[in-house]
Amino acid sequence: MTEPTSTTAAAGYAFGAVFVALVGVDPQALVWGVVGAVIGLTFAPPTGRFRAGLVFLAVAFASAALGTWAAEYWHSGSHVARNAWSLGVAVLFHPLFAALVQAVPAAVQAFVSRKAGGQ
Repeated sequence: MTEPTSTTAAAGYAFGAVFVALVGVDPQALVWGVVGAVIGLTFAPPTGRFRAGLVFLAVAFASAALGTWAAEYWHSGSHVARNAWSLGVAVLFHPLFAALVQAVPAAVQAFVSRKAGGQ
C-alpha cells in the first residue's frame, strides 16, 4: 500500500513542474525570484497576510519571467544574467513600484493640462 504522504508529495511535485512549465520560466530563475522577493519584503509596506502572500507570489513569478526575457534579449540567454535579473527585479520591485505610483498622478495631470490647452 502506498503511503499517503509520498503520494501527496509526488502529486505536489508534478503540479509544480507542470505549473512552472506553463509559466515558461526555469526553476533556477524562479528560485532567484523567490530569494529576491524575500529580500524585497523589507521594502514592502505593511499589509494583510493574504495580500502579502499574493504579492509575494506575483513578484517572484513576474521577476523570474522578466529576468528570463531580459537575459534572452540582452545577454544571449545567459543563465547567470537570467538569475541576476530575476534577483534584482524582485529586490527592487517595491521601491520601483512606489516611485511609479507617486509619479503617475503628476504625469497624468501634466498630460491633461497639456491636452486641455495649457491651463
